[in-house]
Amino acid sequence: YLEKENNHLNNYDNWYFSKLQENTDKIFIPYIDYDKSKVSNFYPDFIFWLKKGDDYTIKFIDPKGLEQGTYNLKDKLEGFEKIFNNKNLSNDKYNFNVELYLYNKSRKNNEFIDKYVEFNLNEIF
Repeated sequence: YLEKENNHLNNYDNWYFSKLQENTDKIFIPYIDYDKSKVSNFYPDFIFWLKKGDDYTIKFIDPKGLEQGTYNLKDKLEGFEKIFNNKNLSNDKYNFNVELYLYNKSRKNNEFIDKYVEFNLNEIF
């Protein structure tokens, strides 16, 4: 994707990429696992840190989200929404946006889950 001339990462002033390691990193999205009746942590596999002007975007991307089953995926997505949706993440100088994508070519015919599923990198970036 990076070698393509028209990749959308070229639209940003700066960008960085991180691969999360569940056993060592402390970046996660907490959620309530209703099946286990406890708070758990969702570790999306990748994070992209993007900057354009005074706008900063953090994109969590998890390619395994649908492959490992959806038994608690809805719980994870609800945790993400409780933390990041409908929140003003801006201050006097900067604007912040946080997004989550399940990078996968298949859909699960679940409207709540499918709104996070994307397989076109140009749509993600």
